[in-house]
Amino acid sequence: MLPSLRFPPAPGAVLRSSALPLGAFWLALTLVGADGAKAATISFGPVDSGPLLTEIVNYSLPINQFDPSLGTLTGIQLTLGGSFDSTLTVQNLSATDQTFQVGQSVQISLTGPTPSNPFSTSVTPRDFSGSITLAPGQTSGPIELTAGPTTSVTNINPSLFNLFIGTGTVSFLGNSNTTTTFNGGGGNLEFLSTTFADFSVAVTYTFNPVVPEPSLLPGLLLIGGGVAGAVFAQKKTGPKIR
Repeated sequence: MLPSLRFPPAPGAVLRSSALPLGAFWLALTLVGADGAKAATISFGPVDSGPLLTEIVNYSLPINQFDPSLGTLTGIQLTLGGSFDSTLTVQNLSATDQTFQVGQSVQISLTGPTPSNPFSTSVTPRDFSGSITLAPGQTSGPIELTAGPTTSVTNINPSLFNLFIGTGTVSFLGNSNTTTTFNGGGGNLEFLSTTFADFSVAVTYTFNPVVPEPSLLPGLLLIGGGVAGAVFAQKKTGPKIR
């Protein structure tokens, strides 16, 4: 909405253009202020480690930084995803029936940004535990364990924002840790476990857009110029306020 310009009537007073640049400037500030109050978000990823890996050891994944030309960064949300696929096989080598307790847990941890790694987070796709009773010489399974993707969300401390600001990328290191527990059988057994895992990283930046946005500038200049031009034309014809 255009601002209305009012001047008190006075005998012989002439409408002067000196007040109009100020009016046009106020208009620009009003429009920019309203638009700048809106927060915005931009997301990158998820970036994935690819096919399931037999192990994840310091696996580096890059993610885009926040471009400061977009505005002022106010929040960072990092999402770590993890999946795993495991196969367990047990053979009873005892002369009698045996019951075995089997447990397995896979944890995927993420540290970064490299090289300082100021923070870390982790995700556990699945904890498994169960029991198996086998006759002499019998082989179980295979026991198939599949889980994921499971996600973990971390809000980055503002003190670390400077590491995420730029026009390049930041890298994070992923590591997997598999814990397998096995009880029973009296030592007469054969046990085989194969585990594969993968992980992914995504980031969402929250920011206040730059003020004014470049797309608004031509319109503001046209509006301001149009208002000033109209008043200048009135002054040129010399109308008086009576």
